[in-house]
Amino acid sequence: MNFCSNCGSQLTSGVKFCSECGTQISSISNPNQRQQEFDGKILKCSNCGNPLKSFEATCSTCGHELRGAKALSAVSELASKIETVSASATYLDTRPAETTDKQKGFFRSMLDEEAAERAASQIEKQKINLIKSFPVPNTKEDILEFAFLASSNVDTSSFGRFFGEGKEEELSLAWFSKFKHVYAKAEKMFGTEDDFLQIKQLYEDCQREINKQKTIFYLKIIIPIVLFVGFFAIMIYLETTGVI
Repeated sequence: MNFCSNCGSQLTSGVKFCSECGTQISSISNPNQRQQEFDGKILKCSNCGNPLKSFEATCSTCGHELRGAKALSAVSELASKIETVSASATYLDTRPAETTDKQKGFFRSMLDEEAAERAASQIEKQKINLIKSFPVPNTKEDILEFAFLASSNVDTSSFGRFFGEGKEEELSLAWFSKFKHVYAKAEKMFGTEDDFLQIKQLYEDCQREINKQKTIFYLKIIIPIVLFVGFFAIMIYLETTGVI
C-alpha cells in the first residue's frame, strides 16, 4: 500500500499523480530497488550539447567558442583576500605625514617608524596565514589556476638574500610550500594526463630558480670566508719565513 509523500493520502496502484493534491508519484514503487545517483556537473556546449573537456576554450565537436565562463571561486577568493590585505599596506605607505620629523622630534619619529614596521609585519603574517589555511583544490581547473597564481607570487630572488635584507622570503616560502602540496595532489589525480605537464613545468621552473638563488646565497657567505682564511694563512707564512 502506497501513500502520497506530499499529503499522505492513500494511492491507487499504478497512478502517476495523487488524486487529492496532484503531486507526481515516483515511478519507482519498490523502495528496495537499486537506484542510480549522479554527483557533480557535466558541462556541455551551448551550441551542440556535447560534453566539454577541462580547460577547453572552444568545443572540440562543433568549434563553438565558449564565452562567459564562471570565475574559479576558491582561488579567486584567495587572490581577492590577499589583494585586500595588500591594499591596507599601500594605505600605510602612502598616508601623508601630518608634521615633519623635525617638528615631532627624533624619538617620536623613531616610534612612528617602529609602529609602521609592526603594522607591515602584521600584514605579512595575515597574508601567510591566508595562504597556509587555503585548502588544496579538488578540481583540475582550480589546481591549474592556483599553480599559475602561486608561481607568479614566489619571489625566488628572496632566497638568495642575507637575513634582514628582504621580508619576502617567508611569504614566498608559504606560497611555494602550498604549491608543493598542490603539485603532489595533481600528480596523484591526473599525473598521466597532458594537463599535468603545465603544472609540472611551473613547479620545476620555480624549484630550479629557488635552488639557484640558494646557491648564490651560500656563495656570498663562503667566498669571503675563504678569502679571509687564505689571506690570513699567507700572512702567517710570510711572517714565519721572514719575508715580512
